[in-house]
Amino acid sequence: CVTTHDLATLSGFWSEADINLKRELDLYPDAAAEDGERSARDGDRRHLLEALDEQGLLSVSMQSDVAKAGMTPKLVAAVHEYLSRSPVRLLLVQLDDLTEEGEQLNLPGTDLERPNWRRRLHLKIKDVADAPVVRAMATGLKDRAYKSQ
Repeated sequence: CVTTHDLATLSGFWSEADINLKRELDLYPDAAAEDGERSARDGDRRHLLEALDEQGLLSVSMQSDVAKAGMTPKLVAAVHEYLSRSPVRLLLVQLDDLTEEGEQLNLPGTDLERPNWRRRLHLKIKDVADAPVVRAMATGLKDRAYKSQ
């Protein structure tokens, strides 16, 4: 699984929604800690794009689209395709990533500061199968599933 309920969603990771939330809740001990996390995130995004490029999952033209648009359905699909190429036998996909949620479900270390475990998806369950991320992921992951059998 690319992420979990205790971590930022892919969209949230890309947009730094999790870092912004921690700042809003005053969870950083000082500005340097926040700045360090933002700097590390810049590097993480760059390394992720490089890894996807090395695997042929992200064209150079798509990288410029990502720089403009942020986390896109194609990028979510590429990240999961990348993970599917590892020697795993089971690949999980977070529902939050399929529906492109920006806010993580739970922020560890908080209980009264925010409504953990109470956020609703912005799509109805019946609409998830037609979501742009699901359509973008369908071909690559389906092909990988058959190849691994």
